[in-house]
Amino acid sequence: MAFSNPSYWLCTTPRSGSSVLGDALAHTGVAGHPTEYFNRRFWPDLFRRFEVQTPRELLEALTRRTGTPNGVFGVKMMLDSDAEPIFDALRERLSAPQLSDAEAVRQTFSDLKFIYLTRRDKVAQAVSFCRAQQSGVWGRYRGGEAIQNGARENEAQFDFAAVHAQVHELTLREARWQGFFDALSAVPYTVVYEDYVQEPEGAVRSILAFLSLEPAPDWSLPHLGMEKLADETSQRWTERYWAEQPGRF
Repeated sequence: MAFSNPSYWLCTTPRSGSSVLGDALAHTGVAGHPTEYFNRRFWPDLFRRFEVQTPRELLEALTRRTGTPNGVFGVKMMLDSDAEPIFDALRERLSAPQLSDAEAVRQTFSDLKFIYLTRRDKVAQAVSFCRAQQSGVWGRYRGGEAIQNGARENEAQFDFAAVHAQVHELTLREARWQGFFDALSAVPYTVVYEDYVQEPEGAVRSILAFLSLEPAPDWSLPHLGMEKLADETSQRWTERYWAEQPGRF
């Protein structure tokens, strides 16, 4: 049986600004609480929180218990290895192991829409990823508290090969998303990060309109706690990449 509650996926790639956009959508009070529920790094905590033991049970719990009062369920989604157990859980739920990922999604969610967040400057995005990967710092709240994937902050060093490989990987990831949308004959609502940061509240309101949702009449987007990590070092790395790139190929 398909999930009948209104649902959407925030489809993206790493270091696209998706955490900021997800927080903004959550603050509307009508668009669920989209975050990386399908990231296996967070599963131990989620399994304990929802008292489940399998990806299928987690999926059932998420759709029932993480929506806003209007029933809307949102999730931040990346097409990487973390997605594989979720697609398998969909097939298991349908008792249809032969289904493609796209068809399993189609048959599971009766009212699913897609928000596609992309970043125009792939080099800046790759720089952000490589700095975070080296330093262990993936975000920072106002006041200085770091969101870390590692025991401590480490100093990051520019590595042309790593940045270039990540530019290529980001391009492939976006191509996978396009293939997924094509398989579903779906037209996502596209948000460009560089445009979003210029007028975030307007962008959020446009997304809500796409989702056929309306915030409270007095709603406005507050100043959120997540800080932008890009700084002068990020700019230097980006400039150095473009300076070194012509002589590499």
